[in-house]
Amino acid sequence: MRYILGIILLFTTISVHAEKLSRKDKSELGELINSEQYDKALKKIEILKKRYKKSYELQMMKGVIYIAMPEHMAEADKEVSKALELTKKSYEQQEIRYFVARAYHRQEKFQECIKECKSLLSEVEKWKRNTDGKVDYLINMARTSSMYLDAPIDVNIDPYDVNTKGFELAPVIPLNVDQILYSSGKGNSVLRKQYKGSKDNSSMKRLSFSRGKVITSLSMNIQRDLMVISVANKTNYRGNATIYISKKDKGTWTKPRELPEEINSSSDDNFASISPDGHWIFFSSKRFGGKGGYDIYRARLNRDWTVEKPKSVGKFVNSKRDEIYPVLHPNGTSLYFSTNGQMGVGGFDIYYSDEYEGTFTEPINLGYPLNSTADDFEYVESVDGTAGYLVSKRMNGKGNTDIYKVFYPDRERNGLFAVVGNYDTELHKNDSIVGSLENMHTVKEMSVNDETGDFSVIAKSGETYELSISNSTTQDSVYQSKIYVSEKEYEQMTPPIVDLGNIDPNGVIDEAPTKEEVVNLSREELQHIFFERNYARLTNYSQGVIRKLIAREGLKEKDTKLALSGTIDGQELLLEKQYLAKQRCEVVMEYLIKMGIPADRISITENAEAYRPFVVDHYFHKLYYYLYLGKEVNEEFINSLEDHEQMRMGNLLNRRVKIDILDK
Repeated sequence: MRYILGIILLFTTISVHAEKLSRKDKSELGELINSEQYDKALKKIEILKKRYKKSYELQMMKGVIYIAMPEHMAEADKEVSKALELTKKSYEQQEIRYFVARAYHRQEKFQECIKECKSLLSEVEKWKRNTDGKVDYLINMARTSSMYLDAPIDVNIDPYDVNTKGFELAPVIPLNVDQILYSSGKGNSVLRKQYKGSKDNSSMKRLSFSRGKVITSLSMNIQRDLMVISVANKTNYRGNATIYISKKDKGTWTKPRELPEEINSSSDDNFASISPDGHWIFFSSKRFGGKGGYDIYRARLNRDWTVEKPKSVGKFVNSKRDEIYPVLHPNGTSLYFSTNGQMGVGGFDIYYSDEYEGTFTEPINLGYPLNSTADDFEYVESVDGTAGYLVSKRMNGKGNTDIYKVFYPDRERNGLFAVVGNYDTELHKNDSIVGSLENMHTVKEMSVNDETGDFSVIAKSGETYELSISNSTTQDSVYQSKIYVSEKEYEQMTPPIVDLGNIDPNGVIDEAPTKEEVVNLSREELQHIFFERNYARLTNYSQGVIRKLIAREGLKEKDTKLALSGTIDGQELLLEKQYLAKQRCEVVMEYLIKMGIPADRISITENAEAYRPFVVDHYFHKLYYYLYLGKEVNEEFINSLEDHEQMRMGNLLNRRVKIDILDK
């Protein structure tokens, strides 16, 4: 990965000079520069200048180092230009002028950059020298950068006071933006800073297994009881790393354990993170089969810390160059990452890609000033989407990489909040528990700590959920409750957290809803039972809908007959899973029988076409404004919807079983 603006190119193209540097001096300088020990490299250059008083090589190296150092970037063009006075050879001057143009680009002097590049191209053509397209590429980048700077987004970006002359990396997704947890080159440590009014409280934890190395990435789940750490096997944050995981057990972090070979392969693996729900590991790797450079992969993390086979996040995200620092947003669908494989503002830019039906879509640049002409490596956003942290090497920074606080002054909160609580494992020592948060739209797995009973999950305001905790072995429900936060209540939540505290292990919802719970529900609201893609299983939410329908219509007391008909969506049809329609009807029938409805009153209607697009009725037209009354929700209509949530809903409507009540 090239973080230092073509230093390798520099060393391979330097020509023979009257004051040629010795091989030893070049090697020592190259090692310092490539390990990003810039201060030591500059000191060595000043020492060597006493021996090589007219070496353009040394002066050009100094200028190129200035391009890479945020605190010296503003003077880089002048330092590189000084090398022109030390040589008269045209091909040496062309190399120098190329780096002058690079310095102009970093300094946001785009017209000067383009002018220098065009002048250089005319001379290169005259001397018939090959530039390998690098000058044309720089012209295009300068033009693209200028376009982004002409249309900045509305955001405030301020350096954090945690920054040093070294590097600060890997801030953890914040629940409260006044608390920051991050990695620092200061003692190769994980640092925590908590702001309380005008005072602050800082603490440091040195990780012994990283001594002499660098923590390249640090990530926690929302519950903050799982931590994934990448530790470089070199003295900087480039190159192969070892990826560890640690779990918090009653206030103490366990000894970090290396993740298995599926993650820590023989290839170059680095920049790992854990998803907010704690169920997925994202990381970058140069393993065989990728598109080139670092590609991003994800792997399912099981409860015993084994991982399933990693899979690439897809062709839209990965390029022929490097994709690093993948971070999944708390919404569970937006993947933020940094890449130098797209034509953006400059260097490494940060993009995001939304997952839709298992595929990550075409990435979108976050724009200027979140992205700069320097290298921007990592972005993490708060749960409610109004703030975040940024890691960058931008001009006038304090050190190698700095952390910046990001705030969107006019952005509305996204409605997301964290639900946290504790299930008393002391009362149920034999319970290995799993949990979910469900409604018609989604089934969200909860992050549950078996040792402590702590759990967490992300929810959205304005939606009603059923929270369910079950014994993972027996599947018996041990706790159920409803979660609902109105949009008005949400606006008062700072930070956006609902803390359920120590929940009652006997808090199971009655199987039979009360009359008050169903009196205002219409039959239309309860007739449709929805399913996850490719599954024929009833969620807790769907079971609740069926129980309410039974209570609402008094089906146990009547001789009313029920007819079930099932359908699938277009994607399932393409996968030749038409049999799911019948299976879904069968699981609904089984549950109706379990709830006391005689089997001889239930029939399954075989669809001539298992894929039968939903036609919008009054109920769904009222719920979803983008669904027009009488409109057929077919694939053409679903694909015409711009918002991915709307597209998901469109497909969901075609993964259902309808319970028709055959009134006499």
